Amino acid sequence: MASVSFSHGYHAFAVMRRHLGVTGEPAKIRASVVRAAVETWGTRAGPRTTIGTTEETRTVALVDVAGRLGLYDFGENQHRSYVRLQRVDIRGSRGEIAEDQVRLVRGVDESVTIQLRREVGGQEGDLTGHYLKGISGPDGWIWRNPFPGARLGDDEIAVAQLMVAMAGYAAGGPAFYGVADAAQDHYLHLALQQAAATGEAVTTTVQPWAEDILRRT
Repeated sequence: MASVSFSHGYHAFAVMRRHLGVTGEPAKIRASVVRAAVETWGTRAGPRTTIGTTEETRTVALVDVAGRLGLYDFGENQHRSYVRLQRVDIRGSRGEIAEDQVRLVRGVDESVTIQLRREVGGQEGDLTGHYLKGISGPDGWIWRNPFPGARLGDDEIAVAQLMVAMAGYAAGGPAFYGVADAAQDHYLHLALQQAAATGEAVTTTVQPWAEDILRRT
């Protein structure tokens, strides 16, 4: 199961499909919309200039793809809110990843908890500059920033990685997220919107573009 509560629309479905290990299979989507007051914060125009609350529209959906479950949970402007957490939780038969914590079974009577740590340069006596070095665990690096030394935010690092991947693809390298993937994620979001608007479950079908991504399964 993959629970995604940090982005919306096709962005969220791209992350969800990746963690569920699914491509273009049919999906059954049930969705609900709830509204409640929330503290206002920033918009694309910048941070707020007054204190107050606004009504937040939150969409929660259960997505069943080939028996694998995804939970979509997103409120309007959540990605710009300092009072709403950004979360991605992944559950499997042998363990779970929740934010910066991993729990898993390693033996008959052995379960362990692993803490994931963001390693940042430029702190205390570190003179390498302020930047994200990577994510570490008890056995060493789990992920290292491919752009060391650059003062980039998480989103900027992701965009930079996509640009590098696109340059490789343009030069004849492998594809990484093509039009078929984008179409499938947008299609799932449209189905979610329909389910939320009608209150009824919506089942998607295999689309023509899905043939390319289904070959990866």
